Amino acid sequence: MVEYFKSLGVKIGFYVLIALFILGGLLLWRAWEGRSVIIDNPTDQEISFEIDGKNYHLAADSSQKITLKNGEHSLKIDGEEYSFKKEGFALKGGIDAVFDQGIGAAKYAILNPTQSLYVLSYEYYGDGEPEYPEDQDFDAVYFEVRADYGLDESYPDTISLSKGTKGVFKTKLFRGGDYLEEYDLLDAEHEEREEGNDNFSGQNAEVAALPEH
Repeated sequence: MVEYFKSLGVKIGFYVLIALFILGGLLLWRAWEGRSVIIDNPTDQEISFEIDGKNYHLAADSSQKITLKNGEHSLKIDGEEYSFKKEGFALKGGIDAVFDQGIGAAKYAILNPTQSLYVLSYEYYGDGEPEYPEDQDFDAVYFEVRADYGLDESYPDTISLSKGTKGVFKTKLFRGGDYLEEYDLLDAEHEEREEGNDNFSGQNAEVAALPEH
């Protein structure tokens, strides 16, 4: 009997160590992912700008990944200066927040010098027809958002669900123009323009009507 409990204790200790190792790796990954910032230029023009006094040039329809420390920063473009704060990795709400804030979803920090439109969209995988959350749009010079799929990734056709899971929502961050194209809203844009309505304006368009998923 004594040997049995010794063996059981060793097994429990082993599983606890594995759990701590996985949790530690997850925390390190969350900390590492918060360091990167994506500078994105979805327009058809090359842009020049300064970040904290350092000069940058970004070709049309391109992006660049840089590393910025958390805290206050400045962006200067076309004679205008903007301030933004990088939050980066922040674990709020204790260990439970590691799971509540999304294990699979990555945190994207986007520097948007052209103040173009970006949209966070939701896609459901599974059975039934649930009510969709409202898509979110962003056009600030800097924003941080969690998404399962980034700007240059696509929604997969199918995903694997855990046993007993009926369905899940996945999220993707779109550039404004890509969002319009993905959900066939470009026809609506053309119709608006023919009627003399400029609600749509390419990458800086406001999403006047969200798609029916």
